[in-house]
Amino acid sequence: MNEMSDTVLPPLSKLIFPAYLTFIRGIKISDDDIKISQEFSNVTIDVDNLKAYKEYFNFKSQLPVTYIYIVAQRALLHLMLHKEFTIAVPGIVHISNEVQLTAQFNIDEKIEIKASIHVPVKEGSLFPKAEIIFYQKGVEVARNISNYIAKRKSPKKSSKRKENVSTFGLDSFREEWVIEKSIGKSYAQLSQDKNPIHTSKLFAKMIGFKRPIAHGWYSVNRVVSVAEKENNCTFKSIRVAFNKPIYLPSKVQFQLNDGNQFKVTNPYKAYTYLEGDLS
Repeated sequence: MNEMSDTVLPPLSKLIFPAYLTFIRGIKISDDDIKISQEFSNVTIDVDNLKAYKEYFNFKSQLPVTYIYIVAQRALLHLMLHKEFTIAVPGIVHISNEVQLTAQFNIDEKIEIKASIHVPVKEGSLFPKAEIIFYQKGVEVARNISNYIAKRKSPKKSSKRKENVSTFGLDSFREEWVIEKSIGKSYAQLSQDKNPIHTSKLFAKMIGFKRPIAHGWYSVNRVVSVAEKENNCTFKSIRVAFNKPIYLPSKVQFQLNDGNQFKVTNPYKAYTYLEGDLS
């Protein structure tokens, strides 16, 4: 495993353009797995951004569980920019995410982060897995596990990946959402995830989408906000599988059952955009 020394964690806005420049990498894999780790110290929560984030989604808790990924995403992208991560970042698709608050998190206290990414060598598509663990005063307070796919052709027929996180029963809550085109820009500004596939038709087409797509984490935030309001509670963990992109604009349907399992579906066609569970 390649271990990098402790360093300052850059803002996400400074990582997006360098990530696009990795397009020329393609996918180059040797006989060994890719293993990279990094530690970051003196990371802080931007309290002004957190306040804006909470207001945008109408969160009531001091620290929404979804905000953990806003910080983790910076560490994830930093790892993917390492010279030994020989996979073009624009071609990587996020297929699942798990975020958990594991102890009392003080938003005014500095954070240490231990981040790692592992890409097992195999034929066909590659499946990078990243783990980001947050510490305060030596105690783990949160963690994020993200799974990705980098698609490659294989001489052998590969089995289709399982998309379901859990079995979904009868829903107890359902509503339709209109995901406006303007969401691409407004959420990009809020999250600093200014990947142009969410705002530019040209860039979206370069990556293989017919038009800009919604940020997956925008949809997850909306799920959690509505679920917390419906249950009159706050959640400490979330698991989600991303099955299909939501094009901008779109009308989607949100469903939640009594076990706090959720899914966001196309109301006109029989497919699911994303699904998961909350606890």
